[in-house]
Amino acid sequence: MKRFVVGLLVTAGSLLAVAAAVFFGIGYYLSPQDDLVKADAIVAISGGDTQARTDEAVKLYQDGWAPKLIFSGAALDPNSPSNAEAMAAAANAAGVPKSDIFLDE
Repeated sequence: MKRFVVGLLVTAGSLLAVAAAVFFGIGYYLSPQDDLVKADAIVAISGGDTQARTDEAVKLYQDGWAPKLIFSGAALDPNSPSNAEAMAAAANAAGVPKSDIFLDE
């Protein structure tokens, strides 16, 4: 019986160690390890806190990470401006030229 309990504890400990290694290994794999490089465009997708997404895209644009912005988002009401249009208007108001903004509605 004692051998069984010891074996069970060793097995449980081994499984816990493997689970921890997998958990932290996946975290390392999914976290960005490469240095950031400039891109052709910054894509901001509406949803959740759309204003925060727009602000971050504009900040990245103004910091020179890409020369173009792409805003994506449909309109809930077909008779209203799309989220992409609203994001573009906010970016334009923040100083981004309309020629650098593209919409994906």
